[in-house]
Amino acid sequence: MAGWFLTDPATREMAAMLLTVSAAFQCSDALQILSGGALRGLNDVSVPAWIAVFAYWVISLPLGWWFAFPLHGGVAGIWWGITIGLTFTAVVLGGGFGSRPRRRLRYPRDPAVLDDSFSIFTEDVIFGHDHSHHGLYSRT
Repeated sequence: MAGWFLTDPATREMAAMLLTVSAAFQCSDALQILSGGALRGLNDVSVPAWIAVFAYWVISLPLGWWFAFPLHGGVAGIWWGITIGLTFTAVVLGGGFGSRPRRRLRYPRDPAVLDDSFSIFTEDVIFGHDHSHHGLYSRT
């Protein structure tokens, strides 16, 4: 792909290498975003934020520096360090989401509540009719 836009062989080689790193980065970043969003949906925001801070400042930056300078990896080394930090964040956040107990949808015990005017699968949901007064959802 780099050959479509570049003519210098050294620049093409570097761009091809960075595209490989970018592909790995995108996968890790997507998993990290999905896991963080799922935890946010469970109202867990502070622990994922601290995990991300740890991953970026304690893992990504030192590894990026180490790969780039002592190991002479250059710009690709920096990006590999960031990718490893993102992978760490994705794994830890994904594990945090997977270990959470699931909240179950609690249905009402009173059959009078389940009359013909209520269905969560009809236009009531589409048009936004509020049925929260029926007590269908519990916080346990």
